[in-house]
Amino acid sequence: MNKVIERNKVYYEKYPRDMKRPGGIDRVHQLVLRAANDLELFNKLSYRILHKIEDVQQCDSNPFYAILHEVIYCQGRAANWPYREILDNYPQFIWRSGKQDTNSPIYFTGEMIFPEMLDEYANLRPLKGVANMLAEYTGWPALYDEEKLRNNTVKITAATYFEDMYVDFARAQKTACSIGNLQQYISNQHLHSAIRKDPATILGALFTISRREMD
Repeated sequence: MNKVIERNKVYYEKYPRDMKRPGGIDRVHQLVLRAANDLELFNKLSYRILHKIEDVQQCDSNPFYAILHEVIYCQGRAANWPYREILDNYPQFIWRSGKQDTNSPIYFTGEMIFPEMLDEYANLRPLKGVANMLAEYTGWPALYDEEKLRNNTVKITAATYFEDMYVDFARAQKTACSIGNLQQYISNQHLHSAIRKDPATILGALFTISRREMD
């Protein structure tokens, strides 16, 4: 959550005027700006901006992403829609309770799924029952054999991003250190989407490291 909060601060440092408006950083800003403009001109959101907002959401076109997003990481316990409780511990996200200081910025979430989304997205509504069953299921087996990973002899090369909003760097290092024969490409110049936005740099670095040729 700390990285999510940091990323929000970067957003509002770059676009401080968005703090007063209802509602990658540049893409979000364009949505906020156009939505604010619609409200000022028409007192409602236009079809065009609604379509753009819908287009950046993944739940309707990728329903499995929503219902499996958390449970794929579970072992021996239920997911139970954890972000509901997690956000309650962070005052930056008080807007979820319907209370918001008008002088404070509205913080965005990132890759978080909430149970109310099962009603808000048309393609998730038929899956609401199974989604809740999965969220409450406790019989998930162990994801990994940690001893085998420690004793691994196959070369593993991984990319790790210091500023990754979705993967905590300290946890990533703890995991990497627990796996045998793993080497990393660590960058503070890339974010979670690096392999999509800069594949030449990321893949080039990974292939170079995978040769295990140290100069």
